[in-house]
Amino acid sequence: KGAVAEMAGLPPPDVVSALLESVQSGSSFAKMEEEVTNVVAEGWAAQHVLAELSREVVKSNELDEMGKAELSIRIAEADKCLVDGSDEVLQLLNVGSL
Repeated sequence: KGAVAEMAGLPPPDVVSALLESVQSGSSFAKMEEEVTNVVAEGWAAQHVLAELSREVVKSNELDEMGKAELSIRIAEADKCLVDGSDEVLQLLNVGSL
């Protein structure tokens, strides 16, 4: 199942969970920036990463409802900007800079 998803261009769960953890920790922008750089360096499409991140946010037990709503709004805005042709790295950084 994981190999098929990877061949389809979907990021593996560990990539998405690492990004979500860096966003949730809120400890440093540098850690989140490093995770975003890793995601982009590995070649994952930002739209696929955002879609998987959105699924993880909804399932998360560590975020309260307001946190889920704020992050979901950021993800939706970033997705719209990507459709309009914005830079992937900037949009992933924008989502993570809550």
